[in-house]
Amino acid sequence: MENTFCDSDHSPVYIPLVCPLTGTKIRNPVRAPGSDTFGCFDKESFALSGRYTCPLTGRYCLVTELVTDDAMASILAATPDDANFALVNTHDGSLVSYLREPSDPRVRELNTALQKAREDAQFWHDLAHTATTETDALKDRFDEQQKECDQWRARAVKGGDAGRAMGDAIGRAEGAEQSLSLYEDRVERAESKLLTEVELRKDAERQLQELRKQLDDIQRSLVNTQAEPPAPIPTQ
Repeated sequence: MENTFCDSDHSPVYIPLVCPLTGTKIRNPVRAPGSDTFGCFDKESFALSGRYTCPLTGRYCLVTELVTDDAMASILAATPDDANFALVNTHDGSLVSYLREPSDPRVRELNTALQKAREDAQFWHDLAHTATTETDALKDRFDEQQKECDQWRARAVKGGDAGRAMGDAIGRAEGAEQSLSLYEDRVERAESKLLTEVELRKDAERQLQELRKQLDDIQRSLVNTQAEPPAPIPTQ
């Protein structure tokens, strides 16, 4: 069990109450191990989605590794089903208020940008995973070709009593070597592609982090604006 509402800056922050996977209110709030975000997502929705990465950070995680947030569960229980955001005290995790819709268009705009950044991070993560799988498959095929080449070489050495068999074995060994060379080139290209996609994923994650910081700044400005007392009404 985990409670992330512990911040040196005790200013309240807005926390989304809807799951980024389904757009509906979270029922069982969880996050990926080591996640430093205030937001959560729904455990059942994650399990049904077939994902293996956190929808908020893009980190690799399994359903069995997800961490339940008891403080977030209490906030969800204390808000109505149609509430989209909760204003939470980061010092003790207590609920200050809630919103049914974002009150500032900048919040909606940043939420859209954050969702796009999450999707980009997920895309590059999936692409890197696919490239890694393809590279592993090519390496396995490379090993098979290497073994076949060694077998034909061994047969060529042992088949000295039959010139035709020797020539055939040597021809096959050369064919295996050519095939091996082709697979070596494919492995190198796949590894280069993987490195490129990993860098792109890192860039997407950095953009996501910058957007989170912008959202935090706007949320703090919203809280400060709400905290200002109303201007006095001049007397006639």
